[in-house]
Amino acid sequence: MDNELQDRIRLADIKARHKNKLKPWYKKWWGVTTIILAMIILSLVTMAVLYVYQSAKRINADREALYSGKRPDLIKLLVEGQNRPFLGNPEAKIVIVEYSDFACPYCKDNQAAIKSILKKYGAQVKLVFRNLILHEDSESLSLAALCAGEQQKNGNSLFWPMHDQLFNLQGKITAADLPKIATGLGANEETFNTCLKSGKYLGILNIDMENANALEITGSPTWFINNYKIDGLVTEEELESMIKELITNGPGVDETSVTPETK
Repeated sequence: MDNELQDRIRLADIKARHKNKLKPWYKKWWGVTTIILAMIILSLVTMAVLYVYQSAKRINADREALYSGKRPDLIKLLVEGQNRPFLGNPEAKIVIVEYSDFACPYCKDNQAAIKSILKKYGAQVKLVFRNLILHEDSESLSLAALCAGEQQKNGNSLFWPMHDQLFNLQGKITAADLPKIATGLGANEETFNTCLKSGKYLGILNIDMENANALEITGSPTWFINNYKIDGLVTEEELESMIKELITNGPGVDETSVTPETK
């Protein structure tokens, strides 16, 4: 009897061990542990994905608002109280802000298009120039343009003649040539040199670059046409199309927040 009992016990133990071996992996202790860990990891990944999605959605919404006419403070940031050189109608409701670099070949290539637009729409458009300092010579060239701009010839600022010459002579001039270019346009050499050597307008360059960083500008040229942003080279046809649209549908900015600048 004892032997039979022992055999039954042994058989029951063998069955139990065999059954345990046949048990699905997810019912075993290590399977349950794996599932729990997987669920934790999945939850963390899901939370991370949702966070990234919500962040991207918020950023896109902010950018859409920034460049779709819902943010009149964009033009306010770019124009109001900045006292930057401009061409066209000072009271124009269509404001083009050009972020440009005198050492940038693409900026030079875009000058013909913007000049043509100003000829066609000068009474309806205001072009404001702001500085990007992205190349080795950019700082000295921008300072030269601003220093020339504080002087006048026939009642007009020398900024734009200097602006045109710096682009026309791009890659062919050094810092030593700047006084000669300025005086050739009618500037007083001593006044120009004093301004240039003192770094009088470094503060303006710093403000322009700080604003460029805030607006996520990464290259030149960058254009703002009212509350719309265009990166890189822009064709005359693209500019004209947008200007016609703004003329037809309205400027899309709060013009009461934009004050005239000194030409």
